Amino acid sequence: MYSGYLVKILRTTKQINQKTVSEKLGFSQQAYSKLERSEFINKSTVQKVLAALNCTLEELEALRNILPSKKGVV
Repeated sequence: MYSGYLVKILRTTKQINQKTVSEKLGFSQQAYSKLERSEFINKSTVQKVLAALNCTLEELEALRNILPSKKGVV
């Protein structure tokens, strides 16, 4: 499981806005925003988001290892 916080950090480091990612995923911007606020996101959803961000799971894992956790969840 992954946190929305981690996905948000990855997206912002890529300088991509929520609207762009949500359009690639076929989500509304509001639904994507809710996903980024989620404490837990399943791996299949994370993989879809990573594809939209043109990132790998390895990049997300590397980010997870260097960031302090938010509310104990990263």
